[in-house]
Amino acid sequence: MPPTHVMVRSFEIRKTRRGDNYASLRMNLGDAGGFADIDARIWDFDRVCAGRDVPTPGDVLQVDYREEDYNGRPQWIVQDWRRLDGPDREASLEHFVPTGRVDLADYARRLEALIDQTNPARAAGMLVRMIYDRAGFREAFYKSPAARDHHQAYPGGLLEHTVNVATVALAMADAYAQSGAPGLSFNSDPIHIDRQVLIAAALLHDVGKVETYCFSPLPEITEAQRWEGHLVISYAWVREAATPLLAEMPGSADEINMLLHCILAHHGQLEFGSPTVPACAEAFLLSQADMTDARLAEIAETGAEALARDPQTRWLPRNNHFPGGVFIGGWNEKE
Repeated sequence: MPPTHVMVRSFEIRKTRRGDNYASLRMNLGDAGGFADIDARIWDFDRVCAGRDVPTPGDVLQVDYREEDYNGRPQWIVQDWRRLDGPDREASLEHFVPTGRVDLADYARRLEALIDQTNPARAAGMLVRMIYDRAGFREAFYKSPAARDHHQAYPGGLLEHTVNVATVALAMADAYAQSGAPGLSFNSDPIHIDRQVLIAAALLHDVGKVETYCFSPLPEITEAQRWEGHLVISYAWVREAATPLLAEMPGSADEINMLLHCILAHHGQLEFGSPTVPACAEAFLLSQADMTDARLAEIAETGAEALARDPQTRWLPRNNHFPGGVFIGGWNEKE
């Protein structure tokens, strides 16, 4: 039985071509629906909602609906709804608290192993420790999501994403940056990668997300995200910590500037929110690893949700990240 209690994520009144009002909603299905979001419409809005306060983000609704297919994805047509208030709402909230999907102990160990790979005598290693050793930082970092939507939007998601990005970036770097078989090369010459800078950049690129996302009870963005964004905050924290090192260790200027550049460029393209594009191999590797982990997490999570609804699902619907959709028709087949 599909869940009928939903939490409103967004609400907007729009107009049809005939000029009639309708409501466009995005709603979360809570634990009964794997915390998936779903789009919904309320047609003939003025009649259906006459005399009621309009739903607002954070409201918990009990809805009567029918489901239809729209552009290859499910969409609910809400025919009636009731806002839960008072004790009913309080009792329902526990169903919208995202459950942890990450083995925190395992990922915490992996994080510490990566930190240990950085040299505490080098600027990059110093900066990693200066940020991670701040009072309360690790506790906040372990609880944070990696995003509001799309990928790893659950407690521990930021820790998981960070370790994954560092691991993928190092795997690519190690494949190209070693001499001889089985390493890859260009005309027998390995490419130089500063492994210390790459690890530090991977561990620090998203640290600002502890300030830009919160749970309420679903993952939400904070005003810090609206005003500045996690990329700028991450850069500002590391830049502030690096300023005295630039004076104390002038020979580390290139290393520090490379690390700061990697953080600024980790979205890879200007249109994706990076104020600059990768200008060194380390920045390029970080941007590719960041994109890879986010997109594969999105495929995994969306695919699991789709198969839970319909085990015969063959394609995930298209979106901005995957304009052709994603084939998952073989996921249920045993190898």
